[in-house]
Amino acid sequence: MKELIEKAKNIEFLFLAIIIGVTVFTRFYNLGYSDYIGDEHKAFIELSEGQSTHDFFMSRRKGPMQFLVAHIPYLITGDFRNELAQRIPFSIISVASILVFYFVVKKFTKNIYAAFLATFLLSINGFIVGFGRIAQYQNLNLLFSFLALYFYADLLNNEKTESYLKSSLLGTFFWCLSFLSHWDAIFILPVVVIIFIKLLQAKNFSKEKRQELILFNLLFGSLVLLPFLFPYIRYQAGNQENINYFGRRIELGHFNLLRYKLLADLYNPFVTFYALGFLGLLGAFLIKRSYIFTTWFLFSYLSFELFVRKPGTHIYNFVIPLTVLSAIAICSVYKVLPKCLKKVWAVVILMFLTFLTYQTCYIFIDHKKEYPWEQKTLMDFHDVEEKIYEKIKVKTKDRIYHSIITPKYNMDQKLPLFGFPHKRYWNEINDFVNEENEKNVENLRYMTNEVKTISEWYMDAPYSINRPFYLVGVKKPLSFSNDYKHPQVGKKKVVQRIKNELGNEVVRIYRVERR
Repeated sequence: MKELIEKAKNIEFLFLAIIIGVTVFTRFYNLGYSDYIGDEHKAFIELSEGQSTHDFFMSRRKGPMQFLVAHIPYLITGDFRNELAQRIPFSIISVASILVFYFVVKKFTKNIYAAFLATFLLSINGFIVGFGRIAQYQNLNLLFSFLALYFYADLLNNEKTESYLKSSLLGTFFWCLSFLSHWDAIFILPVVVIIFIKLLQAKNFSKEKRQELILFNLLFGSLVLLPFLFPYIRYQAGNQENINYFGRRIELGHFNLLRYKLLADLYNPFVTFYALGFLGLLGAFLIKRSYIFTTWFLFSYLSFELFVRKPGTHIYNFVIPLTVLSAIAICSVYKVLPKCLKKVWAVVILMFLTFLTYQTCYIFIDHKKEYPWEQKTLMDFHDVEEKIYEKIKVKTKDRIYHSIITPKYNMDQKLPLFGFPHKRYWNEINDFVNEENEKNVENLRYMTNEVKTISEWYMDAPYSINRPFYLVGVKKPLSFSNDYKHPQVGKKKVVQRIKNELGNEVVRIYRVERR
């Protein structure tokens, strides 16, 4: 018996080492390469002129946690433009969330193999990797929601009724912190409800204990959440801009299935969508082992499918239970296969996980070509097929070569982009324009083909098309607008060219004079 326990511990140690190693590598390698992407810079406490700190927090569209965390590196560097420093706390939190997720799945499934597979699939999922490489709320949301589930799960496994209250209060505390990070915390609601229903139905749980449990958790949750939530709701009720914002995103009966497929393929191209879909469906049929995760998935999926007009990357909320369902399916298939096929299944799954890991690294870490602005060849079978054709003497004109190439995207698709490698040296662009303005004793403005909210955050000079101005032409910008030479502007003079580390020109700055 001791030998079996020791063996299980050794296997679990290996599993945890693999998870931590892969997660750390995919979060931290080349972390400081990219300029801020999307809403990343909106996670910083930057007060408008005359704005109080209280008004700043009340006017945000999410809770205060990400702003507080993002302020930690700023207190050290004094510079929000240090992308690496600002991202490090969030990447650490991402690693921690993955580690907690392993123990959550282990508690629910009582199976270290299912816990390992689910955690590994989640760790290398493009959505989660992308979030783990930016300074934004998703990492906090994941960590606190997983911690909440970890402690709530004790209510299913602990036979000592005296410890129920402690575990439930810890779960409620972390769930409140998740709400204070983002409203996506609501998507673990079905799991929490199932846990409490099962607990309250337990025969060894007296009526007094039930009342105490519910009352204490409601009171404690209110004390943690309401001091922020009550003034926040009052403020938001009078903020027409934010009301309109939420109104544009919520719409009853708006179906988004094709949109989900497009988003899933953006962050996880090739086989991921189909593989997780098939395995998840298979896992859902194993109802005795998976009903909690099936309910979690259905609640999240149907919430988006029925009520959310613009889901964006928030669909990661139903990817989480889907990975657990897939892991349950993989383990169940292995268990029922005859001995001669078990090794075959294990090799197939190992190849699948290896491919997904390679795919994730190639998309999010390697930046010789920047996906999705450039297509990348994941695998090229030209050399192998060339030898085969030569051997079987197929004519040159009849030869067909195959390769795995990433999808092509454009600005019309308006897809949310987070965590992908993209650097156009905006700090350097800003420094150059400032130096030129100071040198020429002028305060010229600028314009660019890049997303305006990104350039405006980096640039000290104001944005304007009134001549004279600097024209910042960006090759393959976030906007996917590739007219970086701006022929419609007319006569202009190149005053600076910026090349990337490979020696390729990525930015051209012109000076546009008066007509």
